[in-house]
Amino acid sequence: MRLSRAVAMAAILAAPLAIYGQKALPPPPPGFESAGSSASREAMKQAGVADIVIAQKPNDNWPGCILDPKIEFTYGWTLSPGAGQAVGRMAQAPEDPPTESMGTRDEPAGKASYKGGVLTWRKTSTLAAGMASSKCPGNRVEMYNARWVAYAEDKMLSVGLVRVYGGKAQAQAWLDEYIPKVQAAAAGK
Repeated sequence: MRLSRAVAMAAILAAPLAIYGQKALPPPPPGFESAGSSASREAMKQAGVADIVIAQKPNDNWPGCILDPKIEFTYGWTLSPGAGQAVGRMAQAPEDPPTESMGTRDEPAGKASYKGGVLTWRKTSTLAAGMASSKCPGNRVEMYNARWVAYAEDKMLSVGLVRVYGGKAQAQAWLDEYIPKVQAAAAGK
């Protein structure tokens, strides 16, 4: 019993040391609003095992034929011994095949080694039905999802965007801006 108390006390006292040297992640880009902070994300941040930001914003130039699902922007790092091996397996694995369900098609849109990690793109095409469907070209809405994953020492790094309307260019710009910021925060620089 005394040993378990000693281990628990050591963990409590070591938690502030675990985050010593960590740099806070930057706020999301202009226009994005934080999706809030959960108690578990705050606890992981305080324990020095993860720091994750989740933010959302409406899509620019949304055609209005279906409800705007909003862009979700997630970035951060997670303590993950063996992250290098996991990223290596991700790089070698083939892309997931296309799927289709209830009028939505999800398909590969590119995968490559990028900035020390792996960048994977997916394209989602959703059927627009109903009276407003004529506002969408070909009665479909196309959105892109992007996920960059890398590692630094014992941390898994990630920057991801989901449901970006209007092509890859803006998503790529956000990736290029935030990848070095996440790398710096994880390294404590």
